[in-house]
This record gives sequence, C-alpha cells and structure tokens, in this order.
Amino acid sequence: MKIVGVGIAPGMMTEKAIKTIKQTKNILGSKRAIKIAEKHIPPDSNCKTIQNYRKLNQQPPNTAILSTGDPMLSGLGYLDGEVINGISSLQYACAKLKIKQTEVIPISFHGRKRNYNKLQKQLEINNKIFLITDPDLNIQKLTQKIKQTNTPSQIIILNKLGYPDEKITKGTTQNPPKPTTKLYSILIKPTLNHTQNQPKNK
Repeated sequence: MKIVGVGIAPGMMTEKAIKTIKQTKNILGSKRAIKIAEKHIPPDSNCKTIQNYRKLNQQPPNTAILSTGDPMLSGLGYLDGEVINGISSLQYACAKLKIKQTEVIPISFHGRKRNYNKLQKQLEINNKIFLITDPDLNIQKLTQKIKQTNTPSQIIILNKLGYPDEKITKGTTQNPPKPTTKLYSILIKPTLNHTQNQPKNK
C-alpha cells in the first residue's frame, strides 16, 4: 500500500506521486483529495471515497491512499506502507510569506484535541506557530489564549492556499482577522523581540 500526498491544491503533486497514481488501479481518498488528483487518476481504476478511516490498513497491497497536502503533516502518514510526499500547507505558506520553515512550529488544531497549553508555551519563547485548523475552531477563544501569554503577535489567516481564490489576511491579537472559508490555516508570529524582555545594562 502507498500513501500518496496530492498537495494542497491542483498542481501541487510531485512527479513520483503522479506516476504512482497513474499506475495504480485501486485508489481511495477523501472527496477533496480525489478532486485534486482527478486528472491523473486512470479512467478504468477503482477509485472510491474513503468511508471508514479505521479500515484503511486493511486495504490490498496494490492500493494508493490519497492524502491532501503532505501525509506526514497531520495527514495519513500513520498508515502502513510507503509514504510519497506532497506539497504541504506549511511549505506553501512559508514560501508565500518568506519565512524559513525551521523557524516555525507546526501544531494541529484539527479535531477535538486542541493543545492550547503547547501553543502558549511556544509563543512564550517567541516561536512562530503554524496551526492546522478545521472549520470548528473558535477564533475568539484562540485570540484570548494568545493574549494570556502577554506576547504581542501578528495573526495571519491563510485561506484556500494554492487555489485561484486564495486569500491571505493579516491582523493582530487586538484586531484579529477572520477566515473567509472553511479551508484555512493560521500562522501566529510573535512581534516582541527577545531584547525587549532583557534588562538594560547600567
């Protein structure tokens, strides 16, 4: 079985991912993943939408599981089998904003388990945070949690990255931007320099 990263939008797949899909007859993926990869899926393949994620490891060896973005960034990379990488939202966002990936800490806020404590600890040491979100995230609550760290921060909402209607909006903890779509991620960038916290020499 192969877990194939299809990227975050059409045109974000590697040559290896495209070749793998074209050579595979048994394909599974979410509706969005299939839509991204559709022009590379053979017309005679058995391509189906995933109905039960718990049974994915029970698929035949000649199956390709499509994973949006990169499988190892909060994707399906936990499954048994070879992982073929794709372009992730983190990679794309860092390129767009000209921020080094090594300066960013990714945290998943996708689903019910949202580790605000981890988020706050990273902000307190002045780290940039990339949040992988879902439509249920409460932006007001997120902003309040950031304010509790006393770390002035820029908040950047990354809407529909890679799509023609992509939109990037910037704000602050005092005036946070709002997502314009259900498909978005967030980059939180502390604006306080380390030197501001250090005592002056007398």
